[in-house]
Amino acid sequence: MSVHRNRELYNAYLDRLDGLASGRTPDDLKSMTNRVWNVLIGDYPVDFDASLLNGRSDYASRIATLFTTVTQHRKSHRILEVGDAHREMATERRAYDALDKSVDLLQEFFIPNGLVDTHPLNALVKDVYHLAIAYVQTVVNMAVDEYIPSSKTFDAKIKSSLLARRAFEAYASYDGTLEKLAGVTNVRLNFVRKSLEDIGNGDKLRDFVLVQVKPKDIAHKKRAITHLLETIPSDYCPDFIVPVAQGGIELGVRLDSHYHSLGHRPISYPVMFSVKTRRQIRPRIFPDKEFLERSFDKSHLIAEDWITTGKTIVGLLGELTARQPKDLRVATIKRDPANFDNNMLGKYTVYSGEVIKFQSGGSPTSN
Repeated sequence: MSVHRNRELYNAYLDRLDGLASGRTPDDLKSMTNRVWNVLIGDYPVDFDASLLNGRSDYASRIATLFTTVTQHRKSHRILEVGDAHREMATERRAYDALDKSVDLLQEFFIPNGLVDTHPLNALVKDVYHLAIAYVQTVVNMAVDEYIPSSKTFDAKIKSSLLARRAFEAYASYDGTLEKLAGVTNVRLNFVRKSLEDIGNGDKLRDFVLVQVKPKDIAHKKRAITHLLETIPSDYCPDFIVPVAQGGIELGVRLDSHYHSLGHRPISYPVMFSVKTRRQIRPRIFPDKEFLERSFDKSHLIAEDWITTGKTIVGLLGELTARQPKDLRVATIKRDPANFDNNMLGKYTVYSGEVIKFQSGGSPTSN
């Protein structure tokens, strides 16, 4: 489709939005929404400028601006190659703004107009969840770089984890029906909005630091997490869930939601555990003094996405052991027995969603 025809389509869509502002619901609103979304995220989008909104209603201008901003953020993601994998990245500020505007677009447009089972709605609900995970990683990074004062680190990490859990619950609750969209999913999104307001305007977010905006692809991840949650004893509830950034954040969110669904209220507190560098004798935890002080006589469940040798986990467990906790356990989506040293974690309980061994050629198989 030519840029000229795209512009005509966009103007026609603005006519529909003006109609909504006047109390008229166009019959083709859903199909037009899908078409405009595809244009805006496509290779030849509308050359958006403010003149397109001249003479339009405040509502049409607001929704069109949100629509354009969200899709522009999506198109601006950078793809980085890490080994054989691809990582979708954005700057901290762009990722946060995309999260904020996506929630606005859902609550101000899609939900009030009952636009169920549309491609943009499905994409936005998932984006909110993924971007909330990215925000947790952002907070962890900012604490490490001392953009968040150590006196505020504990509170900031807990608030970011709460945001991510609420975003996951909104994503998990939506089943493509109007009833769920207008009901429980919207309630969950209200909680997400409240979390964003509690966090503030993100004025310290950086335009020069990238954060991953889509969780790592892991084969059979959904199945492995489901199995992991079934493996953990029903009578075990930790005081702290401790996701190891960045890979363990998604599992930490799932564990947090799982325990809340059972009526438990653990604190989810993500940590960054560094690798050994020339300036450090051994790996160390950043910069979580208050959390470490609170660890005395508390039970901890460490969350990681994939344990290979176990050295990082053992290093973190060593730091926590020095604080005399009540109990330390580990949960991981997958574990690699080919490299895993059982002697290192032998005295700890490790819950695994799946045990994977790599054959020649790197093809993973399940045990």
